[in-house]
Amino acid sequence: GTGWQQQERLTASDGLAFDSGFGTSVALHGVTLVVGHPNAGLAPANVVKGASSIEERGAGYVFVRSASGWTQQAKLEDYAIDNNAHFGASAAVDGDTVVFGAPDDGAISNREGSLFEHRRIRLEQNISFGALTGKSIGDPPFQLHATASSGLPVTFDSKTTAVCTVTGKTVTLLAAGTCTIAANQPGDGTYATAAEMTRSFAVIKISQSINFGVLADRSLGELPFQVSATASSGLPVTFSSKTKSICTVTGKMVALVAGGICTIAANQHGNGTYAPAAEVTRSFAIAKIDQRISFAELAGRSLANPSFQLDATTSSGLPVTFGSNTKTVCTVTGKT
Repeated sequence: GTGWQQQERLTASDGLAFDSGFGTSVALHGVTLVVGHPNAGLAPANVVKGASSIEERGAGYVFVRSASGWTQQAKLEDYAIDNNAHFGASAAVDGDTVVFGAPDDGAISNREGSLFEHRRIRLEQNISFGALTGKSIGDPPFQLHATASSGLPVTFDSKTTAVCTVTGKTVTLLAAGTCTIAANQPGDGTYATAAEMTRSFAVIKISQSINFGVLADRSLGELPFQVSATASSGLPVTFSSKTKSICTVTGKMVALVAGGICTIAANQHGNGTYAPAAEVTRSFAIAKIDQRISFAELAGRSLANPSFQLDATTSSGLPVTFGSNTKTVCTVTGKT
């Protein structure tokens, strides 16, 4: 808007009647206001309106603003200054430093003038911020608590915003790692800034487990079959063969290669939220296929008969080998 409304009227707490000049100079920085009163001094009892103080050394006043308004915090002056120096004729403030000008300071013969620097000495304070316990990803946001010896409010912020964030006093966990929280109290007109306090804690991933059922025994010659398993995280499970000479795995399909014990491993390697699951293995037997030999009865022979050929077949179609169990009576070479 364009309208202005008076908020307060400020006066020196020790102003004297007819001691004009308060407000000759003013300077404002944040919540600190300095006011120069170059005519301030000890007036005689018989001073009348319009007369000058016999000791117009001057003074400066410091006001601090709070929620309830402006409060005079200090009166600054130098009792060693010359009379009529007019300390406070000019004023400047920057943080905890104020400077007042006294343009008529100095010996009466030259009055070369002086500047006077004052620095605010604020009370020390410290922060009490307890240790923070470790958390897991997925834990709900939680509240922070810290106090300042001054009684002033403490503010918080995260030093590791990729792992955790802070809004007000509430911490939200984002990822696994180390979360570091800083507690600060910037001070006010009475108390200096407190030393920053930090607290760190570990944010770990959520554990998960795999549910992988028992696998039934198989026989060579059976078609590839599909395996299944689930992770408590809901993340997909991968499979691999621990016995590739016996069985192989492609995706979720198991192919039988040879007789023996086939071992399948199920794994879930985790992500930014879940830790890797412990590997689960399942084993099953692969039996060879039964086969039969067809070998007809052999007719009787005499020693005078020539050598002859044997013949037999298998249900598998595999070749049959022959041997003699009575080598003193007959021998076999190949099929003869």
